[in-house]
Amino acid sequence: MPDEKPFRVGDFEVDPGLNTVHGPEGVRQIEPKAMQVLCVLYRRAGETVSREDLLQEVWAGRIVVEETLTRTISQLRQAFGDGKREPRYIQTIPKRGYRLIAATDPAASPPAATESGPEDAATPEEAPPRPPMPESSGDATRAAPPTRWQRYVAAIVILALVGLTWLMLPSVPDDAREDSAGNATPSVAVLPFEHLGSEPEGAYLADGVAEELLNALASVPGLRVPSRHSSFAFRDQGSSLDEISEALDVRHILEGSVRRSGDDLRISARLVDVETDTTLWSRQFDGEIGRIFEVEEEIANSVLDALEGTLPSLAAAPPSRFTRSENVDAYSLYLQGNYWWMNGTTSNWFYQARDAFEEAIALDPKFAEAHGSLAYIYARHDFHDQYMPSDEANARAEQAIERALALDDQVTDAYHARAILATSRGDYAAAEAALERALAIEPRSAVAHYLYSELHLARNEPDLALAAAERALAIDPLSPWVNVNNAIVLYHRGDLDRAAGVIDDAIRIDPEYTWAFLWQAVIRHSQGRLADAVGSMKRCLELDPASETNAAYLGMLYLELMDEDSARQWFEQAASLHGDSNAARFWARFISLVVDREDDDILLALTGDALAGVHNERYSLIPVIADAAMEKGAAGSFEGALLREAPALAAATPNVRPRHADIALALAAIKQSSDPAASQQLTDAVRVSADAFPELFANLGLDARWHLVRGDKEAAVTSLEHTLNDGWIRDWWLIRQSAIFDPVRETPAFKRIDEQVNAHAARQAELIVR
Repeated sequence: MPDEKPFRVGDFEVDPGLNTVHGPEGVRQIEPKAMQVLCVLYRRAGETVSREDLLQEVWAGRIVVEETLTRTISQLRQAFGDGKREPRYIQTIPKRGYRLIAATDPAASPPAATESGPEDAATPEEAPPRPPMPESSGDATRAAPPTRWQRYVAAIVILALVGLTWLMLPSVPDDAREDSAGNATPSVAVLPFEHLGSEPEGAYLADGVAEELLNALASVPGLRVPSRHSSFAFRDQGSSLDEISEALDVRHILEGSVRRSGDDLRISARLVDVETDTTLWSRQFDGEIGRIFEVEEEIANSVLDALEGTLPSLAAAPPSRFTRSENVDAYSLYLQGNYWWMNGTTSNWFYQARDAFEEAIALDPKFAEAHGSLAYIYARHDFHDQYMPSDEANARAEQAIERALALDDQVTDAYHARAILATSRGDYAAAEAALERALAIEPRSAVAHYLYSELHLARNEPDLALAAAERALAIDPLSPWVNVNNAIVLYHRGDLDRAAGVIDDAIRIDPEYTWAFLWQAVIRHSQGRLADAVGSMKRCLELDPASETNAAYLGMLYLELMDEDSARQWFEQAASLHGDSNAARFWARFISLVVDREDDDILLALTGDALAGVHNERYSLIPVIADAAMEKGAAGSFEGALLREAPALAAATPNVRPRHADIALALAAIKQSSDPAASQQLTDAVRVSADAFPELFANLGLDARWHLVRGDKEAAVTSLEHTLNDGWIRDWWLIRQSAIFDPVRETPAFKRIDEQVNAHAARQAELIVR
C-alpha cells in the first residue's frame, strides 16, 4: 500500500506503506493483511464491520478460515496494547464483527480501498518477496533449558517479545466466546497436576489425571477448554493465575496434585475463578489406586456443578470422554505410551510408544483407547524413519482399528489411523469419512485437522491444506508438531520464507524438538542455504543420533556441497545404525553404488523392494535406481516395487501426490515403449500435481524431468534456468548424473547452470569451513 498516507488511531500513528504502528512503546511491524484490515476499520471508524465484509475486502473472496481473521485482529490488539475484555481500540461485536472505537485523526486522508491483483490472489496471506539467495550461515544449535516444560514457557515469553503472540490465541473465533446476550463463554484451563512423590510412574499418573480431566471437560458443549500443550506450558514456572488466565484467555483454572505410594493414592484439586479471585470448589481424595477413575469423574462433575452455578449459559451436561480400563497398571502403561508419543525423538518414539500400548493391551485386552493409540502408531510406521515393513505395519494397524472400534466406536485415534492408511493408498473418500467421524466425536481435534491438511496435499488442494493446517494451529498453537505441520504445508506451496518463520516458532516452543530441526534443514536446503541446512541437521543429530534416515540426509547435503569425504562419513554412520542388513551394506557403499554407479546389479540387489528407505520427503533415489533397472532389463520387477510404494498410482485414473511424483515419472519412463497410453496418463497426472505445487516441483527438478519424459528438451532446460534464477535447484548431484538428463547434458545452457550451481555450492562449503 505504498500510496496510502499515514493516519492516527488514538495514541498511535499508522503507516500503511511501511506496515508499522508507532506508539508510546516504539514501532511495531505488523503483517500486510493486518494492515489492510486496520485500514478497512479506519475507513469505517465507529461502524461495525462484519467478518464477512472484512474477509471479502481484504482476502478478495479467497478460501481462508475465520481463525485467520481472528489472529489478524489479535495482532492488531497486540500492536495497540489493547485488551479484549475492556477494549480501547478494537471492539468485538458479538455475532456481528468488529468496530474501531478509538479516536482517529480527522485531518488525515483515509486510505483508499485496495484492489487485489492476480499476484495478491495467489496465496491466502500476503508473503514478502523472495530475498536474494543467502550466502551467510547461521548456527542452528541452541542451548537447551533444564526441562521441556520450562522450554515451553520460555517460548511464550520469546514469542511475545518478537510480536508473535498470535500463537497464544485462543482456539475459537472471538465472536464464539460470547453468547447472543453478550455474556462470556464459560471457559476453564486445566493445568498439569503436580507430582508429589519420587516414583516415575507417579509423574505419568499426574499428567494422565490432568489430561483426562481436560479431555472430559472439553467434551461438554458450550465449555471452552484450551488444549493440552497450551495449558501444560505453565508447569513449574511460578506464573500467577492472573498471568495464566490472561495468556490462555480463560476465567477459571483447575489445578491440583497427585501422590501415589504403592497402592495408596491422594489427589487434591481446586477450581479458581480468577476474575473474582475466589476458590469455587476444592477437595482432597484419599484411597486406593483402583479408585482413580471414580475420582476423575467426581472431579469433572464437581467442576461442572461449580461452573453452572456462576455461569448459567453453561448447559448442564455430564462429561462424555474418559479413558477407561479395568486395570490400573494397564492405564499407567497407556499414559507412558502417550508420553513417548508426545515427547519421543525421531528414532525412539515409535518403539517406546508401541511397546507401552502393547503392554497395556496385554494387561487389559478390552482397553479400547490403547488399541486406538496402537493403531495410530502402526499407521505412522514410516513417519520420517521406516520403523517396520509397510505390509506388516498396515495389517497390524487395521487389526488394531477394528478391535478399538468394536470395543468403543468413539475412539478418535482409531479413525485418525484409518484416515492415514486410506490417504496412503489413495482412498481419499474413506480418509475424509474417517476424519469427519473423528471430528463429529471431537470437534476441536487438532490431530484431525492436520491430518486433513495431509489429505488435501495428497489431493493436490494446497489452499484447503493450508486452511486445515491453520485450523489445527488455532486449536493447539503451542504444539511443536502442529507448527511443523503448518510449515510443511507452506513448504509444499513453495512459500519457503513463511515456512522458515513457522519452523523458528516451533523451535522457540521446544528447542529440542528434532522434527523441527529436520524440517528447518529441508526448508533451508530448498532455499539454497546449504551451510545452514547442514547446521540444522547437525543439531538434529545431536539431539537424536540414532536416526539412520537423518544421518543419510546429512550425507546428501554434503554431496550437494561437493564434499564426498564428509558425505561418506555420514553414509557410514547411517549404515552402522542399520545393523547387519542389506540397507547397511547399501549405505556403506553409497558413493560407489549411487554416485559412481560401479555395479548396478549390486545396487538393485541391495535396494530390492525396500524403496521406503531410499524415498521420503527429504531425499529420493528413485531416479538413479530406475536408471539401473532399465539399463539392466529389470524394469518389470522394479515397476512392481514402485507400485507397492505408491499404490494410488495403480488406479484406473491415477492421482499423483507430490511425494510420489518421482515414482510416477519413473513409471511413465518405464512404460513409454510397452504401454504409451499408460505412460501418457501418468505424465498427465503428474502435470496436475505440478500445476498445484509449481514451486515445489521446480525446486526438486521434477518439472524438468516431466518435460524430458515427454521429449521436450528445450522446455526442460528452460525450467531449470527459471528455477535457478528464482531460487535453488535441489539435489543437483543427482540431476547431473541421472540418465534422463542425457539429452541436454552437453547443451550450453545445461553447462552454464552446472557452473552456477557448483559455484554457489563452493561458496556455501566455505561457510562451513569457517
